[in-house]
Amino acid sequence: SFDGYPDGQVQAPVGDFFGSASGINPMDTIPMIIEPDGTMTCRFLMPFEESCEIVIDNLGAQDVNLVCSVSKIPYQWDDDKSMHFMARWRTDKETAYPSTSPDKFGLKDMTYLLTQGKGVYVGSALTIYNPSPIPMVQGSWWGEGDEKIYIDDDTFPSFFGTGTEDYYGFSMALDYRIMSPYAGQSKNDGPANRGFASNYRWHISDPILFLEKLDFYMELMTSDGIEKIEDFYYARIAYYYARPGITDDHVLISKDDVQYIERQPWLPELGSRYTGSAFHQAEDVIEDANNTRLIVDNLWADEQMLLWTPTVVGDEKTFNLDVTVSGNYKLQIVAANTPSSGKMSAYINDGQVNFYEVGRMGPTVLIKDLFDPYSTVSRSLFGTNTVWLNVGQHEIDIVYEGKSAESSGSDVGIDFLWLQKQ
Repeated sequence: SFDGYPDGQVQAPVGDFFGSASGINPMDTIPMIIEPDGTMTCRFLMPFEESCEIVIDNLGAQDVNLVCSVSKIPYQWDDDKSMHFMARWRTDKETAYPSTSPDKFGLKDMTYLLTQGKGVYVGSALTIYNPSPIPMVQGSWWGEGDEKIYIDDDTFPSFFGTGTEDYYGFSMALDYRIMSPYAGQSKNDGPANRGFASNYRWHISDPILFLEKLDFYMELMTSDGIEKIEDFYYARIAYYYARPGITDDHVLISKDDVQYIERQPWLPELGSRYTGSAFHQAEDVIEDANNTRLIVDNLWADEQMLLWTPTVVGDEKTFNLDVTVSGNYKLQIVAANTPSSGKMSAYINDGQVNFYEVGRMGPTVLIKDLFDPYSTVSRSLFGTNTVWLNVGQHEIDIVYEGKSAESSGSDVGIDFLWLQKQ
């Protein structure tokens, strides 16, 4: 709170304030830095004329230990020009998409900020939890909605964007992390767009000035054909500078607002676009389970993931998948990316599988590196080969191909496999 403002110009959960929740999601941006050890740094300048009070309020049940520091510099307050820093957080829990609106995409406007007065808008951050059970972007994508920013006396928005993913700087439904100094996605649980995701956008080089008012909305909208998803969690924070006397629509944060959001148990579903395909839990179809164990967590389908720890390059595991309809198929593998993961290749009936190197497009590779430097995430490995498979049982061989120098282990974690009918 600056200069005696009654409820604090900055109000947000700690992780959300630093632009990346839930959890510790390392990122290095112009105004915000999160380091792997949990150190968080904010570099927004926060002017005040007479006083500044910083309060950390523990609304949870557990004890929390904090080490905090503040950097101070001389500043001459200007009664005609100086502004206070504002950070306003809000959340919608248990919402649904597509919504029940008459629009065929189920469009729903999510309010970021409604404010009256003079100021400068300098950034946004978003955290979502998406419970979609469809492990493909075409079945779980949520970010087609556009930003709409009304300035002063606008009757039509001055800013009318082309998609949430464009606003946050990655231009399509990416299912992996991408970060830059000004915009990015610092977290994506996966597979596809399921689970928790965090996005940020800093208007440092493109600040949005307003003299009388600013209204900021982001549409929550999916792509065509996605089934209705319930219990979608959508939390966002708006950062801006404002002249004293400004008012906005902020509501004080309650304990209910910051209740822990748990991943829910799930099983993969095909959705309407993938008829004829089938999922196979790795632990159910592995031929030899030596040197494997099950990791229990709701990140994984059916609450468990098969973790294999090979000992030498060339070790392999065989999975037997049944095909009930002859046809052309592509292999998809949902695997764990962790700080202790190694590299792997895959074969269908002795034919090697090409995978996209990153995500679901671009260059292909025969060996996939499952290493992630910071966290454990679920990633879809998209095979590009189309293979004819007759009715019957078919062997999928996964081969250990070593590890990167940065990895702390040789783990190969497989959640489930699926043959996607073409």
